[in-house]
Amino acid sequence: MEILSLKSVLLYQLGKALVCDSDANVICFTDFLRKLGKSASNARSVASKEILDWREIPLTKKQQTPQILYVSPLPQTLVAFGQAIAGADPSAPMQAIANRLNQSHSNLELNRTNEQTLCLDQTLSIEAQLWLEFKIETQRPGWIAFCLSEKGIDRWLQHLQTQPLSTSKPSAIAQSAQPLMAPPAAIDLPIVEMLWQAQYTYACCARLLEREHTDKHRLSAPNSQRQRQRHAAERSLVHNLVDTADSLFWIPYRWPTQQYLLLLKRVMPLCQSFERFYSVRLCESEGPYAALNSQAVAERSLQWSLVSATKNILKVLLEVHLGESAPEQL
Repeated sequence: MEILSLKSVLLYQLGKALVCDSDANVICFTDFLRKLGKSASNARSVASKEILDWREIPLTKKQQTPQILYVSPLPQTLVAFGQAIAGADPSAPMQAIANRLNQSHSNLELNRTNEQTLCLDQTLSIEAQLWLEFKIETQRPGWIAFCLSEKGIDRWLQHLQTQPLSTSKPSAIAQSAQPLMAPPAAIDLPIVEMLWQAQYTYACCARLLEREHTDKHRLSAPNSQRQRQRHAAERSLVHNLVDTADSLFWIPYRWPTQQYLLLLKRVMPLCQSFERFYSVRLCESEGPYAALNSQAVAERSLQWSLVSATKNILKVLLEVHLGESAPEQL
């Protein structure tokens, strides 16, 4: 099972748009992920400093925002690497960068609309679909922002919840990263507690989904065309799902020998967020589907999609990245 990180999608597309000069230099997304494990040991030489690599692309997810928003001082970085118009004012290369990124959007849209199919999204890979759902903003001088649409959020969650649950093979990054250095659990009590919390949250998700298994309305895919204001508890859970997926992508690449402890620490906010989501949203919506109107059924389906997404991401964290069990019951 592969957990798709939004950060990996952006870095891949930014690397394609800003670094590669021809289609011959463009690698596919899967190869991009596969090369990450080998990249950590390959230090960049001083002689290659004038060429910007995707590893030098600064990219941060904003936390105190209702939207899924990534920001980057990319124009300033390009100036520093001599890959944009020289000068102290970083706004000079801003429009050129935005044009290249928007051209990447236009090319994908053209490829999609040129295909004769009833379902246009099926002509593009999932990472390309998500890239198209990022709105590119250049309102702040020297900075460029990427805001994911509600349709993009729903599409990412749908992809996350519908992934096969087989973890017999590790992900591309986890497979190529260095072996895990798990600390002695019996000695370090905080680590034992964090591991138990992750396993407990996974077991809660499994129990909730099993309880809903007999209902035909369970886990119906969210309707991307329907505008909907997410509850604060739901939005917090979405943010933490995105953060955890980004951590599964970045930490094994950046800190391979420390990933056991770092991933456990980074997943704690997801567990806490799920607990709040359960108490605020799921407990108040319990009851038979027969007693619900169509709008309430749709609301509950969206809520159960978050439960499924949380379960899947915790399963990969526990079994693939940490080498621990993902128990259905505790």
